[in-house]
Amino acid sequence: MVERKEDNGLQPGKTGFWQRMAAIALDAGMFLLFSFGLYVLWAAFARLLWAPDAVGTISAGAWWLVADEAGLLCAVLVSAWLVLRRRGLPVSGLGLSFRRREALKGGGLAVAAYACVLVLSWGLGIVRLESVAFPATSLGIMALYFLLVALAEELMVRGFLLGRMLDGGLNRWAALLLSSLLFSLMHLFNPAFSWLSLLNILLAGLVLGVPYAYTRNLSFPVFFHWLWNWLQGPVLGYRVSGNETGESLFSFTLSGPDWLTGGSFGFEGSLLCSVLLLLILGGLLRCYGRRRMA
Repeated sequence: MVERKEDNGLQPGKTGFWQRMAAIALDAGMFLLFSFGLYVLWAAFARLLWAPDAVGTISAGAWWLVADEAGLLCAVLVSAWLVLRRRGLPVSGLGLSFRRREALKGGGLAVAAYACVLVLSWGLGIVRLESVAFPATSLGIMALYFLLVALAEELMVRGFLLGRMLDGGLNRWAALLLSSLLFSLMHLFNPAFSWLSLLNILLAGLVLGVPYAYTRNLSFPVFFHWLWNWLQGPVLGYRVSGNETGESLFSFTLSGPDWLTGGSFGFEGSLLCSVLLLLILGGLLRCYGRRRMA
């Protein structure tokens, strides 16, 4: 276990609670401001070179999404480096080192979760298979896109914000809840967002945050987040947090109330998702709870 030391005398036990909370809030504000500013600059520059309205094919439009998300990832990385450098903290504290076992756990759990979703949905009669296709190009491009989404969001919410809260001495459970709430609110303006969507994405934030809090590594949350989104959209044909993802491997017809099927928000807007995430969260707490938090 690596001991983390902060500069400016902001180590837990050496300064007052409110002073440490103010430092966390200042760092979070600077990080988000830098990230947003750099991303806006990238987006404006990219649109001068390649206007997204001018693309002529589905794959070209998908590549635009990839370029846009790559710009966000770079903005988040640079912003995290700037703020951590100001505090004298290493970038390695973000948890970007690859751990194969944690990655397999995260990815495998996402696959198992959606296998359960299909079996349960089929048994309840709320899905009916309409067609199967194999849009290889679209599946590949969207896999890359959702990998970048997972990297950018996990680096932002878990790697920096949650990590900074934990390093600053905020109670671990308060840090997990607050970072998960922020993660959910990031989706506030997504199409068809609802109170059930808010709850489910908050639960998803806890699912992603618990492994990070115990390991201080992003391998599990990145791979879970990546495959969760990719399987949900390009493979199964659901909307992902209210957003269309283009062609999909399977095409299903949903029948039943929105609170059960997720409606136009996608599976993350359903009560089934709430139950599934609660079960996963319970399993993770049981699995990781035997360890001491990093």
